[in-house]
Amino acid sequence: MSVDTYEIATSGQNLSNTFTLASNGILVDIAITPLPPAPARRPGGIFEPYKKEEEEKKRDRKKITVTVTIDNKKYTESIIVQGRPDLTVDDVNVDVTPTDDKPTIKVTVK
Repeated sequence: MSVDTYEIATSGQNLSNTFTLASNGILVDIAITPLPPAPARRPGGIFEPYKKEEEEKKRDRKKITVTVTIDNKKYTESIIVQGRPDLTVDDVNVDVTPTDDKPTIKVTVK
């Protein structure tokens, strides 16, 4: 049996916007915001079939904003994810490396 540290840190509250408190005292806020669809692309040519479903999926965009609070100072990092209509906080990985002036925040999506 493995221990899920994310589950422990969030007390099982996996919402679209959730606060987590890690053991080292770093408060992390993850917000997922839908964005307007990306502009539609035209089909590639007469020899390339147009796949409407795939194109619609690619147009779906979400903005992931991570706000990290260390010693009452807030630091923010954002990325835009495309083609993930069912994206949740469970799919987002945040790695924070504290430094002397500004922490390094790495946001990845599973």
